[in-house]
Amino acid sequence: LGGNLTAEMVRRELDEYDDGNRPYPVRLVHHAGDLSYARGSAYLWDAWLDMVQPFASRIPLMIGVGNHEYDHTAGGLGRDPSGVSTDDGFRPSWGNFATDSGGECGVPITKRFLMPQTQGNYSSNGVFWYSYSYGMVHTIM
Repeated sequence: LGGNLTAEMVRRELDEYDDGNRPYPVRLVHHAGDLSYARGSAYLWDAWLDMVQPFASRIPLMIGVGNHEYDHTAGGLGRDPSGVSTDDGFRPSWGNFATDSGGECGVPITKRFLMPQTQGNYSSNGVFWYSYSYGMVHTIM
């Protein structure tokens, strides 16, 4: 429900100003993880992308990986899209990741999104970590 409400509010804000003469009041959207809650169901990713498309086609949608997009319960060695080389992907002892992503292991999000790449002194790793400047704000995701 929260994602639906947010998407609807952003879409309404943009539609209200969509006369081509004024800048949008919303300049970009940060969505830091827990995007679609698809848990391995591709059709839910498609439904979520359909939901955000009305605003993501007009302003930047900058995403980050959350526990519902990334977890490994076993077998991550050599297959982790983040490049982590441990047996079970990125699973620090302080995390409570459980099986929140339904075993997606970060694959659907890395195939659907391209975030800013390494530029100059700023290093990135796709959707897993990156930084960028927009106007007067520098964001580290």
